[in-house]
Amino acid sequence: MGLANLNYIDLMREFELIDKDKSEFKNEVCSKPFSIDSVNEILKNGYKLKFQNFESGGFCNFEKKLIRISDKIEYFERDDNICHEVVHAFYGFVSWDVYMDLDGCRNNKIITELLARRIRAVPEYLASILDGFKIPSHIYDKSSLLASQLRNEIQLYFPFVEKIFHFTIMDFSKEKNHSGIEEYF
Repeated sequence: MGLANLNYIDLMREFELIDKDKSEFKNEVCSKPFSIDSVNEILKNGYKLKFQNFESGGFCNFEKKLIRISDKIEYFERDDNICHEVVHAFYGFVSWDVYMDLDGCRNNKIITELLARRIRAVPEYLASILDGFKIPSHIYDKSSLLASQLRNEIQLYFPFVEKIFHFTIMDFSKEKNHSGIEEYF
């Protein structure tokens, strides 16, 4: 199920904020709707994702084909930022949050964020993005739960456990060292 099929009418309502004939980004989104193949295209084009030590948000560097995401944010915000930067990676320069075209400056941030949030809300898209960039799942809502199930990464997550013991059940995957875990149980 493509993004266009999922919410195309609502998306077009949002685009009414922008002059239909003058928005290159709107035209790009309409002619090239986001799909799971979009994630594969981004990866095929050589995009990498790095978590880095900065306060918040993310950044997509088109020239270096690098998406940078803050390592100081919670999982929902992490996934939201990743999806936002994936929109930039897929649609290119016309999707910049502030884009200068022949008719002047366009603020695309609301459109980019709208697309990113709708992409994140579709479990198949979220799972595809997390798989493609090899990012572990973390459950914080229904979409993230379904995405983790699609990836066969079932996580039993209880916020109070993480707060008290500083781990989640998912932290005990086969890649982790489990020495000393018995003290918690």
